[in-house]
Amino acid sequence: MDFFTKRVLSMFCLLLLLSYSLIYVANHLILTPEFYSRSGNSLSMIASENINLYANVQRWSYLYETIYCFVKIFLTGSLLYTGLYALGQKVEFRKVIWVSVVAEFVFLPGAAAKIAWFYFYYPTGTLLDWHRTYVLSMLSFFEDLPAVWYYPLQTVNLFELAYWFLLAFGLSRISTNTFDDSLKIVLKTYVPVLVLWVICVCFASIMFFPTPN
Repeated sequence: MDFFTKRVLSMFCLLLLLSYSLIYVANHLILTPEFYSRSGNSLSMIASENINLYANVQRWSYLYETIYCFVKIFLTGSLLYTGLYALGQKVEFRKVIWVSVVAEFVFLPGAAAKIAWFYFYYPTGTLLDWHRTYVLSMLSFFEDLPAVWYYPLQTVNLFELAYWFLLAFGLSRISTNTFDDSLKIVLKTYVPVLVLWVICVCFASIMFFPTPN
């Protein structure tokens, strides 16, 4: 394993470590058993079972974050690599993965801001409030929307926009493309798949979690 590959793995591990730290803080300050009970979402009718189930949910959240980060970085890197290849740019795949890993750090301040905002401004908040909260997103400008709109409007946020520009900047550094050309690659590869993903999530929400009449 060469130095660059070790560097990529080290940066990925750092990303996971910081993500785990945010999950730990959220689980212990906000997403507590009392929080779920207040939201009318107790995990079990029996107190002892409720605590055990809550602990399992916490553990699974770390595994989910690991899988999510790995899959997203790999798929994003693959999309960008395909875009570069289509333009005749010969760039090592691991360098594209490096760009994807570094750009992913931009979402950490958003997650930290959500935790801080919710902790101070929603001391008795519910699960619905938690789902609605996303700092600097389009969801902040709307109230009383159906739950199916939460995820799409959360996705439209300044951190996501900054992510696109960071990806473009990274591509311009590892290839001969200009920043503008690199941004076009991001807009033609990553963004359409993101839109498709959001549509699929909305469709799944409607199918499996229909709004009661």
